[in-house]
Amino acid sequence: MNHSSTWPLWVVSREPRAARATLVLCFVSFSMVSAAALSVGVRGIWLELLLSAGFLVWATAQWVCVERRRHRESAFRRDVERYINALSRSSAPE
Repeated sequence: MNHSSTWPLWVVSREPRAARATLVLCFVSFSMVSAAALSVGVRGIWLELLLSAGFLVWATAQWVCVERRRHRESAFRRDVERYINALSRSSAPE
């Protein structure tokens, strides 16, 4: 019996488009905080820098997880289609 595996708890955006958008937003946030850290100094903004870096790492890991699952599912679908086509060709009368 084939059933889909459960998602890890830390994966919030389960669709590829949403995961990619989350990654882009976290990257923009990290870029903005980094630019602010350059002008203000790291001492005044270290917590924001740490949080934005953490969210960027999380969003990247989430995107990788979603993309791997998408590729695995599409490969499985292709294999099933090949198997069904092979069965239908072998059972077709000649």
